[in-house]
Amino acid sequence: MKSSPVSQKTKSRSKPTAKSALQMKSKAQIQLKLKNKVPSKVSSNKNGFLKLPRANGQSPRATTKHGPEIEIPFRPNPKKKDQDNSCISIPAFELKEFDPTDVPEPNGDVITELICPDSTLMCPLGRHVVEGHWRVCANGKVTWVRPHTRRNRGKRPNVYLEENLLYLYWNNKKDYPPLNAIKGFPPHHELDPIIQFWLDYWKNKGVPFPEDLTPLHIKAIIAVESSFRNDARPKKSTAIGLMQLLQSTQSYLDGSGSNEIKDHLIQLTPEQLTNPVVNIAAGIRWLGHKCHLIKNKKQNLTVKNAIKWYHQANEEGRKYADKVLSLYEKSK
Repeated sequence: MKSSPVSQKTKSRSKPTAKSALQMKSKAQIQLKLKNKVPSKVSSNKNGFLKLPRANGQSPRATTKHGPEIEIPFRPNPKKKDQDNSCISIPAFELKEFDPTDVPEPNGDVITELICPDSTLMCPLGRHVVEGHWRVCANGKVTWVRPHTRRNRGKRPNVYLEENLLYLYWNNKKDYPPLNAIKGFPPHHELDPIIQFWLDYWKNKGVPFPEDLTPLHIKAIIAVESSFRNDARPKKSTAIGLMQLLQSTQSYLDGSGSNEIKDHLIQLTPEQLTNPVVNIAAGIRWLGHKCHLIKNKKQNLTVKNAIKWYHQANEEGRKYADKVLSLYEKSK
């Protein structure tokens, strides 16, 4: 016998349990407090996670009712042996205002010194970094989730991300000799080990290059492309960074725009390409892909052809290659 419509209606409107009602109330209260107190620069998603700007991988700063601005510490609980050390808890009523002014300003236009990033911003290939963020718990507490890494999932678990490229470079132990300065430019020796490392790395991964291609050729390409300006962005182009990678190039490198590249995919954002380590890694990988296309076309894999195809496989590309090689010869 079917139940009456009245009984179905009554069942659908049954009162929640005391526990669930308390959780709903506490979560609603904490969201209301955070809505009134968190500035617009702090973003939140539908799950109640709050993201704050962070400086140099350090914990964010907050102003509490107990005094002036302090750095929020981690307070371990000795009674909980299996406590998650990536989180800290702060009572919601203590939060008053966040100070986003600790975020460092971007460096100058020309790279003069490279500083190893915080270890929390790097991880091995096959993993990705989860940035530190605020989490609103159902019991009415705000927890700070420290930066940590997680294993990649999906169809392309070994795609290269910014944190992987930084990890590979900054954790290599090899010392590289300085390269010659490109004639007409400052020495920029801070870029020499980056160029040599990534050229060796991609060669060891089986990416094809001309046998006589040297790191100084790469340095000459950088000089012609961007004049060693890490944030170079032409007004009439989508090219970015030292090796002037186009937006279309990025779609080829990460496999979203074409299936030309089958392995060693690199997934980056335009902002990440202003990092010299990341840009040079992607630029040399793109040059290697052009060399692969030259071999498939059954053309001679020479340095001049490789540099020509890096720009364009036409007369303009030939003139570009002549310019790079002329600069290379003058700098040997």
